[in-house]
This record gives sequence, C-alpha cells and structure tokens, in this order.
Amino acid sequence: MALINCDKCGALMIWKPTHLCSECLRFQLEEVNKVKDYLAEHPQASIMEVERNTKVSLRTIQEMASKS
Repeated sequence: MALINCDKCGALMIWKPTHLCSECLRFQLEEVNKVKDYLAEHPQASIMEVERNTKVSLRTIQEMASKS
C-alpha cells in the first residue's frame, strides 16, 4: 500500500490510478458532467462559450479535450 499526494490538492492518500483524492475526483467528475451536459445541448459551442457558461476553467476543458 503506497502513500502519495493528490495531484490537485496535495492531500496525503493511498495510491489510486487517478492520482486524485476522493474530494478532488468528485469535483472533477462534476466538472466533466457540466461540460458534457452543456455540449449535449450546444454541440456547436466554442471552447470559450463552454468556459463562460459552465464556469469550468479553460485549462480543465483543454485537458478534457486532449484526453478524449
């Protein structure tokens, strides 16, 4: 059982493949769902429109886009 720090907040945690603590993982999933829901309703939206209307940071949206 390895201990690591959460990549987002630095909290000490038991290793998980996501490298995120439970709280940061929950927050990340909420942001992903906000973006997915917005894009389902506005498929032609620009990245700036998504940022402005979901309040999810541009960096986070770009990370999501690069992973998909």
